[in-house]
Amino acid sequence: MNAHRDFPLRRMVAPIVLILFVLGWYRFSGAYIQTDDASLLAHGNYAVYVPVQQVSAYMQAVTWVSYAAVFGGLILLWSGLVSYVEHMERSNHG
Repeated sequence: MNAHRDFPLRRMVAPIVLILFVLGWYRFSGAYIQTDDASLLAHGNYAVYVPVQQVSAYMQAVTWVSYAAVFGGLILLWSGLVSYVEHMERSNHG
């Protein structure tokens, strides 16, 4: 039972938090930034309107950064799971 306390579970929680944050930011960007920008254009509010090319370039950058961050988070999560299993095997055998 003490072996569970010796292993830092944050090694598995932190990648999950990272992945959820990145997915949330991606969904926010896709849902709100594009629709709000179109709404600003429809209402003639050109002071804060961002051209479509800039919004699409931003979305492309967010997409690739999201892919990289989720992939990195999955690698960290897998590494944490492997370390946890190795830790539990050592504590059970020794």
